[in-house]
Amino acid sequence: MRVSEIVLGEVVRIQTPTDAMWILPINAKNDQEWHRQQFINIYGDVEVAGFIGQHNTFKVPEFAKEIDRYCRNKAKEMAKWG
Repeated sequence: MRVSEIVLGEVVRIQTPTDAMWILPINAKNDQEWHRQQFINIYGDVEVAGFIGQHNTFKVPEFAKEIDRYCRNKAKEMAKWG
């Protein structure tokens, strides 16, 4: 399934290439479709697979290597600064 195919109606979270999640809120100034389109504009209509945890967070396998690299680098920086 791709981001464009996610059924909207509940709060949805999608992985990004960092440790952050992109949220498609339900009670926002702009509707969920707008937020989804912004994600697609930035990251593309990527494939999503399964959920992470229990909060409607879609995993993006394509981002796995970038997320891993980001988290390793973040851990190194945190180790420096405490």
